[in-house]
Amino acid sequence: MTHDQAEALSMSDRIAVMDGGRIVQEGSPRDIYERPASHFVARFFGTANFIPGRMAATARHGEVEVETTIGKVVATAREPLAASATVTLTIRPQNVQVHLAKPDRPNVFNGTVEQVLFLGDQIECVLRVAEHRLVARVHPSDAFVEGQRVHVELPADSCAVLAEARTESEFEQAAEALAQPTRQFEHKSQLSTVQKEVRR
Repeated sequence: MTHDQAEALSMSDRIAVMDGGRIVQEGSPRDIYERPASHFVARFFGTANFIPGRMAATARHGEVEVETTIGKVVATAREPLAASATVTLTIRPQNVQVHLAKPDRPNVFNGTVEQVLFLGDQIECVLRVAEHRLVARVHPSDAFVEGQRVHVELPADSCAVLAEARTESEFEQAAEALAQPTRQFEHKSQLSTVQKEVRR
């Protein structure tokens, strides 16, 4: 058992995430990180963007369409969800793509760069898309500036659907946290890990 997220991701074949003594998700490190089952799991393993929405339809290859205030988003759901169900989309900052020229692909929205933070091996951009604030982590050679109009892409295979709703105040709190990239979060949780076998 460990409380170190990086250790759990790098040294385990499977991870069980516990909250209040109850297992809330179990799976491979990649599945836990890329397909979290809840807001708690998504935030426990790093920074995540959240967008509230409502189920619209099932698309191709297991993808779904979600109506949101930024527009219709094609995403990936872990389980079947009823039409019109209230859900939340989540995507990791490093999966948010920022373009100067609009690509001819789904899930591309107009946005504005609100904040740029140089972190050495990456640049963290706070983006305003409709009424939402999203964080993207891009290559340091991408010279975005504050106030710049951009096109924000949310790749469908990187957008996970959470079968959970959140209040507006909770989304405002999450957005405020995302706008402070250096802020650290404390989690009263435990990780139960199954260690990899060392083969000789």
